[in-house]
Amino acid sequence: MGRGETLFKLIGVGSFSVGMYYALNLAATKPKISLPTTNRKLENKTIIVTGGTSGIGRRLTEQLSVRYGAKVIVAARDLEKCQAMKEEIEKMYKNNEFGDKIKYQLTDPEEKIECKLCDLKNFQSVADFCKNLGEDQKIDSLINNAAIMRPTPSE
Repeated sequence: MGRGETLFKLIGVGSFSVGMYYALNLAATKPKISLPTTNRKLENKTIIVTGGTSGIGRRLTEQLSVRYGAKVIVAARDLEKCQAMKEEIEKMYKNNEFGDKIKYQLTDPEEKIECKLCDLKNFQSVADFCKNLGEDQKIDSLINNAAIMRPTPSE
């Protein structure tokens, strides 16, 4: 599979992400939320989240990995910030800040969150990210959450 096909596959899998924030019933300001138990798990799924180190993307990363058991690849332009976010989520899990681990069937995020370099402003960085995923890496979904808009004046 060539780079173009990999990039197309990566972009194509994220078509359902528009309502993901609401579907996961996330709390925007407090990570400790009271949710009913669920048997809907994503344990065998791999999800890429762009913009996953802060805001909605961070809450998605927390919930998808801890509550739903999915493997989350955070496409980040700052790996240090991403690693710090991962460590903070692991600490929150260990301190029971997500609620009762047995009652809510929570998953330890240590092996579920992976940080990978990807600067969406740089096409070469995106191409390298896709190439580094590997041809045998199955991606089930892309949540394209990163958003920076800096319009430049037209000439």
